Amino acid sequence: LTRYNTVTVEIIDDVKWIQENMPAFFEVARGSLATDPPKFIRVNYRPAWGKPAKKIALVGKTVIFDTGGYQVKPDNFMNTMKADMTGGAYVLGAIMAAAELKLENLEITAYLAATPNKIDSDAMTPDSIVGSSCGKKIEIRHTDAEGRLTLIDAVHRKKKKKPDSILTV
Repeated sequence: LTRYNTVTVEIIDDVKWIQENMPAFFEVARGSLATDPPKFIRVNYRPAWGKPAKKIALVGKTVIFDTGGYQVKPDNFMNTMKADMTGGAYVLGAIMAAAELKLENLEITAYLAATPNKIDSDAMTPDSIVGSSCGKKIEIRHTDAEGRLTLIDAVHRKKKKKPDSILTV
């Protein structure tokens, strides 16, 4: 855990913890465990003084690169798939802006389930059924629906903190 001014960053890179606590997110990450393991990132902005009036939670889709998994994207669509992390970049930018502006009445926390969606012998397959941190079972109908899988566990993690407002990007 690192503290700089009013921003705190926590990065969980323990693959076993992610597998046990965020199983849908882990399912997407399975294709990149050997080369680019998943990371669950929490970034918190809290005003330097006083108690914030509102707590805002931001969850950003942070699929670092999306091949589409076993149901591979056509080549002309794959070139821009580094942009699947735009939601994560947006919420990190919001935290940076809050810190720069020294917002006094808001506490803002960003949650990012960061992983690529790659193809590997252990990657998720269509028609698999996986669990999620909220207890729901999910049938994988298409391996390119990875964003929903990463977001379901990230959203559930933030709900435990009982924010006043939630925004997913």
